[in-house]
Amino acid sequence: YTGGGCPHILAEPQRTNLVTYSEDFSQTKWTGSPTTADVTVTTNTNPSGASGTYSVENVTGTQLGSFYTITSGVDYTNSFYVRNISGSGVISLKDINNSGTEFTATSEWQKFSVTGTSNSTTGRIYLSVTTLGDIVEVWGASLELGSYPTSLIPTSGSTVTRNQDIFTRDGIGSLINSTEGVLFAEMAALANDGTFREISINDGSSDHLIALRYRSTNNQINIFVRNGSGNTIVNISTTLADATNFYKIALKYKSGDYALWVDGTEIITSSASEVPSGLNELSLSRGGGSDYFYGKVKQLQVYDTSLSDTQLAALTS
Repeated sequence: YTGGGCPHILAEPQRTNLVTYSEDFSQTKWTGSPTTADVTVTTNTNPSGASGTYSVENVTGTQLGSFYTITSGVDYTNSFYVRNISGSGVISLKDINNSGTEFTATSEWQKFSVTGTSNSTTGRIYLSVTTLGDIVEVWGASLELGSYPTSLIPTSGSTVTRNQDIFTRDGIGSLINSTEGVLFAEMAALANDGTFREISINDGSSDHLIALRYRSTNNQINIFVRNGSGNTIVNISTTLADATNFYKIALKYKSGDYALWVDGTEIITSSASEVPSGLNELSLSRGGGSDYFYGKVKQLQVYDTSLSDTQLAALTS
């Protein structure tokens, strides 16, 4: 996934888009169209690079929206891609409970989203153009169960579910040194969502592993090393300014010499004397299939030797 920049891994959880027409706003399912909004199909280029968007003009307090059956008491996230065509560009995006948040669209496509905890079994997704006569273009609507937005799941007449992304490379024991080495990633979390998300080298289980992981505590990155079931060797953390930004992070491991480097600086160390055995798999999860990594990865490297401080500073700078 590029997102307008260099290609990188985008690992996302399973999600369902409850919006049944994510790109076709002429459908009667969009209850605000056309009675209170002037909705016009265009041949302009949408964020996917294809032709086709809808322009929305405020004619009488425009609202473009739809209702869906949901579960009460859980988080939902509503999203639209929007760009301004004429006027102020100010829009209001309603959350699941119909509470509005204002955004200002520019001439470039942007994804706007709001999250709310549902207070009933009826939910909504609504977009309002604030000022009479203003025109914006819209594309790619999404209503999904979760506390943050994921990439668009296109729909055309029904809900669609995207399975979670799972990345594993096994059978590479010859490339991994269980005595010493470095696990390096340039990565960013999708959100601070209160879960553990790991990148690890392991033995195919969670018994023997070396992991870089985002903790359930906001913005914390963690070294987690285990050698045998229940035998945790290293479990130390540091706090990043914002885990959703990209950082270059290296975990050096060697008996008596563990270290975490972040963006050119050694942050934390451990003199733990054990090293896991039988490492033969690289996973965007804890070994054995848990604590799946949800985030973005620009680089992912495993070194079969313990690098020097000079090399680690250069690698993570």
